[in-house]
Amino acid sequence: MSISINPVAALHLEVLSGWKDIANYLGKGVRTVQRYESELKLPVHRPSGKPRGSVLATKTELDQWILASPTGKISTPPAKKPATRSKHSERSLRKALYEMEILIDEAKQLRSELTKTHQKVLQNLEEIRNTAQSKVRAIDAEENLLPELDAA
Repeated sequence: MSISINPVAALHLEVLSGWKDIANYLGKGVRTVQRYESELKLPVHRPSGKPRGSVLATKTELDQWILASPTGKISTPPAKKPATRSKHSERSLRKALYEMEILIDEAKQLRSELTKTHQKVLQNLEEIRNTAQSKVRAIDAEENLLPELDAA
């Protein structure tokens, strides 16, 4: 399949790369868009020329395909709302950031306390081990003395 592109049009050509980008542009899921390709001839291009693999599509071709499709089968891409910054959203964001900073400080403090507790547990275990070894040695020493007392 040969594609001829007008050089002037190529300057304004917006290419979508991959099923996710195409699906997002059409406001559909990846599987739905793949089904559109097989059942409804969605205009996608495969750079490798293979029947499966990576795909490319231009927004212009997709828009033309949508306009040419029978009514009811394909919906138009959702209109993107321009990003607006309201005082309410900015205030909410600042509050969330402040709360996040507090949580980070609390997490640092808890980590420090946990580290100290861990060190204390290790020290206690070492003391228990040393005490147990001392008692085992004492028992061994007593057992070694018992045969001497029996002989006497």
